[in-house]
Amino acid sequence: MGPMESIKVRLKIPPVRMAFLKFVLEAWDHLALMKTLSTREGEVLILIPPGREEEWEALWKDLKAWL
Repeated sequence: MGPMESIKVRLKIPPVRMAFLKFVLEAWDHLALMKTLSTREGEVLILIPPGREEEWEALWKDLKAWL
């Protein structure tokens, strides 16, 4: 992975929470981009830009309980 390449995090969350996660990521100053892999299975790919990994870790720590 190069220095300007996004970090990729694959998650499986309840499908009914996918819109919530996307909303939070966008509202958090566009912290990351969410790509839906499977709506039925709730599989998403989170693309985190270089330099924002710590923000993502802090947010994910709090968000896990809501998802």
